[in-house]
Amino acid sequence: MQDRFIEALQLCWQVCIKPRETMREVLDRDEKFLQYELLIAFIVLSAITPIYYIFFSVILIPLYALLFGVSTYFTAWLVWLTGKPMGGQGSFNALATAVVWSCAPAILGTFVGLAMSFGGPGLFALGAGDGIISISLYDWLQLILMLWSFKLIIFTVAEAQGFTFWRSVANLSISTLIMLAIVAVPLLLFWVFFGATLMSNLASMLGTLGLD
Repeated sequence: MQDRFIEALQLCWQVCIKPRETMREVLDRDEKFLQYELLIAFIVLSAITPIYYIFFSVILIPLYALLFGVSTYFTAWLVWLTGKPMGGQGSFNALATAVVWSCAPAILGTFVGLAMSFGGPGLFALGAGDGIISISLYDWLQLILMLWSFKLIIFTVAEAQGFTFWRSVANLSISTLIMLAIVAVPLLLFWVFFGATLMSNLASMLGTLGLD
């Protein structure tokens, strides 16, 4: 078990610096290699970081599981679906693994975040001075890791699909547009049918409170 944990950390680091080569190594072992373990680790570590909120955030683990679990496999399914007409060779499982492994920077970063937790809550708190918001070290870390993951998913999907870099970008862009449409269309329909009523009720409430 300890050897597998160390191997997982080593591969997480390797996929961050050599994404295509490491993704090929992972997929050659098994299309589902460490897929579930890494997803669970990401969910749990994300929920309890920073450690100061651990007692509150532990109850959020089921919500994180639903959010990250659904989004991971829905993203993999869309990438698989839109990649097929483009000549994509990856199976659904291979693409789910590619999506999960692209989160490697965030998984490694949560360990750093836990270590930073012992440095004091100031590392996580937002401060304000002279009207300018001061971003904490942890916020900068999260931003860097998020951008790193965006870059990685292009390479991991490219390897799983057998695509070039730019074809992978096109595959992911089409999937993202479809995802946005799936979210935007119901919201637009809701606004068309219920927007006027909501605005009228809001205006009435503000008038009652004397805030109009």
